This record gives sequence, structure tokens and C-alpha cells, in this order.
Amino acid sequence: MNFKMKALVAAAAVAMAGVAHADIQNANIGATPVASAQSELVFSAWSDTAQVGFTWDVEHSGFLSAISDAKLLNIIDANPKQTASLTGPASIESKVAGVGGVVFDMKITGFDAFLTATGGATDVKFNLFAGNSVGLDVHLASFSSPLGTLSGGIFDDVGNTFVNYVNAVNGKMPGASYATDDAVVTTAADGVAYAGSAAWGNATLYPGLNFNAGLGEAIALAVLYGNNTVAAEAKAFTLNGGALQASTYLAQDGYHLQIAAVPAVPEPETYAMLLAGLGLVGSIARRRRA
Repeated sequence: MNFKMKALVAAAAVAMAGVAHADIQNANIGATPVASAQSELVFSAWSDTAQVGFTWDVEHSGFLSAISDAKLLNIIDANPKQTASLTGPASIESKVAGVGGVVFDMKITGFDAFLTATGGATDVKFNLFAGNSVGLDVHLASFSSPLGTLSGGIFDDVGNTFVNYVNAVNGKMPGASYATDDAVVTTAADGVAYAGSAAWGNATLYPGLNFNAGLGEAIALAVLYGNNTVAAEAKAFTLNGGALQASTYLAQDGYHLQIAAVPAVPEPETYAMLLAGLGLVGSIARRRRA
């Protein structure tokens, strides 16, 4: 990293230090107590070119859950202690009702400082992840790979890698209060805490699985679950049956993260009915002109 880039990263860190930082709450998903066994939703972004990373403990006030928290179990409509609630349905429903199909939409805290630190790099990628180990191990992840059965070993690697990454990031966030959600800019020199390191964003522990999308792109969300007795599997995360996706977009006040339902693609018979209807309307119009 050149001197100018180091200066930009240092300036970003100073700018973000003006706000009270906090650890990613209950991020150690391997912890024994139930209250500490699920993480909050974590947004990560990085540029391989600039070697600059970004981690955001997603602001919980954007989620309209019963206890106003962004913890995994307050987001998905399933109880990991009850295996049938995950293994039964073809998809896992969002517990957040959403408005007009939008579950979450908010400006990404501290993202401007990160983009400045990248020096205008065009290869920024992002992912979204949360983990839980109450009963079944359950993860919510941005996920563009085919759904279905997963290798148990790969599933374990994903969870363990997330825990190591988040614990390292927490060490970069000053302050120990869990009351405030915030973000931190890191570089490759920060090792495991760097969002784009081989220990997280560019990890090769799960070949064939893709958790990342480019800035401005959208990626599907999936619920991954399994343990020693339940085969690991990935299922679509949905809202009223419509697949949910995570995307980033540039608004007037900066980049936003949005989680929203994707309109279903019409079936062929739907198109046929539409064309038939248009034909009928055209026929009626011709008769009136005659």
C-alpha cells in the first residue's frame, strides 16, 4: 500500500473514531449461553485492488422485530431448536413483515470513509452474514450458489471462518459497549480482520460456494443449517413466498443496503394468458372501429 493510500485509511479511521464504536454484539456463535450464541447481521465489503476492507454491524433499528434487534433469530421465522421448522418447508420465511416487499433499507454507516480509502477502486465486493448455534447451527448468508445439500465439512468451515473474522474485527473497534452499532475500515495489514482476506471474503475453505456480489449488484439470501445429526442444507430466504435478495445502491445521501423480495418470474402459461388477453383486447378494438 502506497503512502497516499495509508493516509486515506488513517483519515477514514479518524473520521469514524468520532462516534462511539461497539463490538458486533454476541458475535461468538459458538458460545454456550443462548443469549450469546447468535450474531447480529454483518455487512462486509472490500477492494482487492486497494486492499481496503469494511465491516458494518447492521443497524438494528431498521428491523421491526419484537425486541428491536438484528440478531439472526429475530430475522428468520424459524426456531432452530425445532428441527422440523427448518427441514420441513421448501424455504425459510422472514420474520420481518416488510413494506411493499422491502424488509430493510438504510444508509450504510461509515461507507463514505471506506470508499474514500479505496481511492475510487471499481472492484468493491460485499457480502452479508449472520450465524447462530442454538440447537441447530444456522447461518443467514448472501448466497449465489445453487441451493440444496451442502457438505458438512464446508458448512462447519463457513461458521468457524465467520467467528474468527468477527472476533478479529471486534478487536479493531474501540469501546466495549453493545449499545451502538457501527463500522470499521481495515486493510490487508490487519490480517483476519480485513474483510477481503483469505480468512473471509476471499476464503477458499468452501470451494464452489459464492457469498459475494459487486457493489450495485444484488445477491440472493439463503438460510444454511445443519449439525452432527442433521444434514447441512441451504434454503431460500423468502418473504410471503418471494425470494429475498440483498443489494447496494447509491442514493442522494450515499450508498444503501437493501433487503427486498424479488418479483417472481411469470410462468409460461402466465405469458400465454397475457398474450391471449392482449389479443382479445385488440379484437374488440378492431370490431369497434369497424
